[in-house]
Amino acid sequence: FDSMRLLDSDDVILEQDGKEAKRDIVQFVSYREFAGRPMAELAAATLEEVPRQFLSYMREREIQPNPPLQAATAAVDVGEGKIINLPRLVLSAEQRRDEAERRKADRARRRPDKQLSKPLPPPLPSAA
Repeated sequence: FDSMRLLDSDDVILEQDGKEAKRDIVQFVSYREFAGRPMAELAAATLEEVPRQFLSYMREREIQPNPPLQAATAAVDVGEGKIINLPRLVLSAEQRRDEAERRKADRARRRPDKQLSKPLPPPLPSAA
């Protein structure tokens, strides 16, 4: 387990053959330290570094999060001349089509170098 502790480089960046590690991707947690304690504490200690590691990875590659989803709303008459906006639960076919087109355009903007829809290969000849 001493080797595992070395891999969990919380304090020092690991280096091998003159190359430094980009991130600390190992989280060593000694099970013995959590014996008899709630399993949630072990889980929390094990997962503690995941958010920081994830953000480091995304920043290094300049990957931006998707924009927040905009909830569709509908004006609902609740009586006495009062209208409130509530989340729209069911989208019309036209709204679903528009949303699909918007998502497709967003994907194309984020990945212009990748072909989004490749043509299907011709079918194989039948063995009849």
